[in-house]
Amino acid sequence: MSFQWRTYTFETPWEALVGAWAEISDINNLQISTVRSLATDCDAATRHISQEDANDSLPRIYDVGTHAEEQEVPFDPDDHITALMEAAERALHELGEA
Repeated sequence: MSFQWRTYTFETPWEALVGAWAEISDINNLQISTVRSLATDCDAATRHISQEDANDSLPRIYDVGTHAEEQEVPFDPDDHITALMEAAERALHELGEA
């Protein structure tokens, strides 16, 4: 199966969601303290997701691996928070800051 966000394709819906949050948040260009906060502080991640939700900017992931029409993969708010925190944690590891 394939899952898509914008023009990016991923093998799993979770990887698509984490990748989307890394891109939306421009995680690699944030200050280390901000990335660390998003990775470790659930309240900070929740505020970030709430702001994006208020702007109707939550990423929509689509299942494009079937022969049917694209179908949006449902995620609840907690999934978005966890995905953002994971994207931030991955960025810290890549920067050697974890």
